[in-house]
Amino acid sequence: MNQLFLLRHAKSSWASNHLSDFDRPLNNRGRRNAMDLGESFFEKKLKIDHVLCSPSARTKETFDIIQSISNFASHHKFIDSIYHSSVGNLIEILSQINLETTSVMIIGHNPSMHLMTELLVNQTIDKFPTCALAQIKIVDSWDKLRKHQNKLINFRKPKK
Repeated sequence: MNQLFLLRHAKSSWASNHLSDFDRPLNNRGRRNAMDLGESFFEKKLKIDHVLCSPSARTKETFDIIQSISNFASHHKFIDSIYHSSVGNLIEILSQINLETTSVMIIGHNPSMHLMTELLVNQTIDKFPTCALAQIKIVDSWDKLRKHQNKLINFRKPKK
């Protein structure tokens, strides 16, 4: 059974006007939420074969915090195109995953995380807040992702 985890980066800071959107760091709440998620991964002994992450400051920081607590990622890669990704681009990225891989996480941004989840599971997700995580059972191989055929196993929203 293949599993896909779609994680929206944790809450970022808007405090500095001189930083570009790409360079915005997490705020205190975002760091707390990422730590909570890392602790959850550690407690559940969750391991992910491949983490594919947007290279923005806030996605990297989200990954680094979770990884430092739980060591959940066997391999990770920062992919430029995830930053402003369409759902079609995410599907293309996943289609190139080795067929032996059973678990993949994408750490990215809205609206793509939200839209990708709804497309894969044919279910409406009311909101996909920062640091929310969708866990999806994929019914086929990575190169044959089917719309509306997969199962949402869990949708975790962060504590406020």
